[in-house]
Amino acid sequence: MAFAKSAKRGLALLGSAAMMVGFAAPTLAAPAQAADASVNEYYVQVDQNLLGTIKGSSNYGVIYGPTKVTAAQVQTATGVAPADQTVLDVLKTACGADNVISGSWGASGSFLTGFNKAGLKKPASISQDDYINAGLATIHNVGVMFSNVNAGAKNSLTTAEYAGTGGWMFTVNNASAPSVSPYYYSVDDKVADTSKGYSDQAVIRFEYSLSGGADIGISDSYVPQSLNPDGSFNWNDTAVISKDIVQRVDLTQSIRDAANAQ
Repeated sequence: MAFAKSAKRGLALLGSAAMMVGFAAPTLAAPAQAADASVNEYYVQVDQNLLGTIKGSSNYGVIYGPTKVTAAQVQTATGVAPADQTVLDVLKTACGADNVISGSWGASGSFLTGFNKAGLKKPASISQDDYINAGLATIHNVGVMFSNVNAGAKNSLTTAEYAGTGGWMFTVNNASAPSVSPYYYSVDDKVADTSKGYSDQAVIRFEYSLSGGADIGISDSYVPQSLNPDGSFNWNDTAVISKDIVQRVDLTQSIRDAANAQ
């Protein structure tokens, strides 16, 4: 999964991961991957998915998409060759570079903070009682989760709005994490990397989560139950919220179909 840096850095907030390749491998593997990647197509959808979203609806709270972009379009928009294109490159091509709010942690990689969208419609607030009634928090910890909140701008949805534990996460073909180490998705992932489930026809879906994935049905989440003396979250004192509380619907093929129909 991914919080805007990637998924969780232990399992992001969205981050970066690099795979070490044997010395001789590039002479054989890299050219083949580049040739294949040059004709790849990728699908992108960005959803608000704030509390109250009906998971079976492909039209609820969609900010961007469904959109299909080709490796050639990504190269034109970013200047990055197909074999080296990342999730972030694809996202900027699909949504417009000015609409993607991202940054860098230097050697630790890139992170995504949010999205801009003119005329974005989003709730003025989210009730803590509604969150408790949905089974996504308890009276004991909801006040903690809803602390450290970022007010956010009118035409954007960014990390820590509504709840301090809120942020952007993404799936690839509805999977919340790759099957190979380091076991989390990152916006620095190369979309030509088939070992992580990307490559041609990959559907990359970004969704806003208030609690690390449980409220959108993609991952159990560990939420803080107390604060440190300085007011920051105490991640040594957490409670688990199960992803099974939400019945998630796999929209992978419907996103492809909708994008291809445009």
